[in-house]
Amino acid sequence: MKKVIGLIFSFAFPLIVLGQTGNAVSFNGTNTYGVRQTPITTVSDVTLEGWVNLHSTVGSSIIFYYGNTASRGFGLFRIGTNLHFLSGGTTLFNTSIPIPTDEWHHWAISRNSSGNVVIYKDGLSVFTNTFGATTAFSTDSLNIGGRANTEYSHADYDEFRLWSVTRTPSEIQDNRNEVLVGNEPNLVAYYHFDEADGAVTAVDGSINSNKLALRGPVHYILSNITLPVELVSFTGSQQKGKILLSWETKTETNNYGWEVEKSEGVTLSANEVSVSKGRSEKLEWETIGFVAGKGTTTEAQKYEFTSLVTSPSSPAVYRLKQLDLDGTVSYSQLLVIEGTPAQFELAQNYPNPFNPTTQISYSVPMTGNVMLLVYDALGREVETLVNASKSAGTYVAEFNGEGKTSGLYFVRMTAGGFSSTKKMMLVK
Repeated sequence: MKKVIGLIFSFAFPLIVLGQTGNAVSFNGTNTYGVRQTPITTVSDVTLEGWVNLHSTVGSSIIFYYGNTASRGFGLFRIGTNLHFLSGGTTLFNTSIPIPTDEWHHWAISRNSSGNVVIYKDGLSVFTNTFGATTAFSTDSLNIGGRANTEYSHADYDEFRLWSVTRTPSEIQDNRNEVLVGNEPNLVAYYHFDEADGAVTAVDGSINSNKLALRGPVHYILSNITLPVELVSFTGSQQKGKILLSWETKTETNNYGWEVEKSEGVTLSANEVSVSKGRSEKLEWETIGFVAGKGTTTEAQKYEFTSLVTSPSSPAVYRLKQLDLDGTVSYSQLLVIEGTPAQFELAQNYPNPFNPTTQISYSVPMTGNVMLLVYDALGREVETLVNASKSAGTYVAEFNGEGKTSGLYFVRMTAGGFSSTKKMMLVK
């Protein structure tokens, strides 16, 4: 009888959104939007970030945009349900990144003087590209909630920031939930959007002395985005007829507990689930257990859950339903655990291009030694990701390009008589 080991898949993501109280500005998608009419002076390196809750998926809309729209502007643009990158008012980097509606998510985009672009969702890099060096940004306009008189966003915005530097991945990841003082180095503009409801022409003049001009009547809503638990990891594996799930939290507030939910008979692969960062509309969920929470604590907590495997050869998707003491409900992102692979396989890394980390999925149909090596463009070995005996299953390894030069890299998998190589592009 074969020993069945499924996917071991680990990533960090937030359940907490923004640890603050107050209001958020809400645009109706038709005739109101905010725009920084008075130019803001920055340099070539720019980072925009903020919390966005998009509502309608009809048509296209600007999420946020900075620069001269006729020549050197850039920003995030929604077409249908997908995220696009807009450059110079004309160039689109089309991405397949889905944009959830009626959910708060943190979006960030950085661009350096060489034209390298990185897009972040909830603190994680989801897209990289390069559109070439451009003129330094100086005395340009910032647009939030729309662009011109015909492009509007049906969305809510909170805690929006403009920086005159390319923020590092750790800076974006670690500070997206923090309310800043407003005088941080290189922080050019900062908007809390805590004003009262009504027809307001300018907001947040006390933060960095910048005022955002708002066109038309503007509605403010309660932020309503503080969730009680910060979930920092969620992992799982299939071993000896059992599913083993484990997760960790950084802090908890009024955490009643976790319902563990499962969906079987799905066609989503491990890579599709990891790319979608939470897609669940195709799935039907069954509650298979409950784990009590720790209430309120500022200390890190670890949880485990075990269940029997019902279909060893079929994939299954799991998620956590976190319950607050006051009835608030929030969900983790998805975790897929696959059955026994039919053959050796090395999947294309994701994201690709990447900066600075990327994930590499590989499958083995039987127990044996697996080597996963990374080489540079000259064929020199850069790093050994895996050199160990692996049971049958699908696994994910991570390559971190921090401190390495931009350019082409190769990842090679060898196991038994199998060998496969994939190209990877590190763009900084």
